[in-house]
Amino acid sequence: MSTVSAITTRALRLLGAVDANEALDAEDSETAILALNAMCRRWEANGMAMGWNDVANPSDTMPSPPEADEAIAYNLALRLAPEYQINPSAAVIAYADEGLRALQRDRLVEMPLSLANDAPCGAGRGYGWNLYTDSVR
Repeated sequence: MSTVSAITTRALRLLGAVDANEALDAEDSETAILALNAMCRRWEANGMAMGWNDVANPSDTMPSPPEADEAIAYNLALRLAPEYQINPSAAVIAYADEGLRALQRDRLVEMPLSLANDAPCGAGRGYGWNLYTDSVR
């Protein structure tokens, strides 16, 4: 399992905001953690259940499945770009998009949508359920 520090540091390296051998300072770490929590909460709210719980410390273990690490790191880089006034590379943008789509597919396979078959239907020609009035036409 990855740590918050590993993901946030990677995101800032992908963005080019920190040197590959440089440790994050406290301010960069706090900024990245705030953005990480906001991004993952938004994903959860949009129906991509990963079991996210907010993190507070760089040493915390990521509360997401390991297969989400790459998508999170690349998308976090995009999320942090405006704060650092850096235009992300085309490769980072492409990998972020690809990773998010793969993660969405993984979540859909894990928890597929199902069609509710208990909606009333009409009996005969000209009859049917009117969704606007919630009644039979």
